Amino acid sequence: MEEFYEVLTAARHCNMVFDVIRLQPTQNESLIGDLTEEYARGRSRLWYWWQVVVALVAGLFQEVRTHKALAARALIAGWFFVSLFALLLPWAYRFLRELLPPSWFTI
Repeated sequence: MEEFYEVLTAARHCNMVFDVIRLQPTQNESLIGDLTEEYARGRSRLWYWWQVVVALVAGLFQEVRTHKALAARALIAGWFFVSLFALLLPWAYRFLRELLPPSWFTI
């Protein structure tokens, strides 16, 4: 029974970790359970977060491998919008400099 309370206490400390792991399309409940049990047995928070990051990266690579065309499309769209933003930012700054009073731009 004491072990159950240790796991429950560890679970309270790790709610954010659960939410982060659940962001993955393949929600691995057994992974969450294993990590929580190891944390309850005395593993450090650094170890715990390292395992979460490794699980997220592994899940990301798995999704990219299974959906290569979708991942390529997402990268192309992302680069397009970043480039568009970089091109339009100087124009927007000049436009706002003319539109707004100079006191807004002094430090």
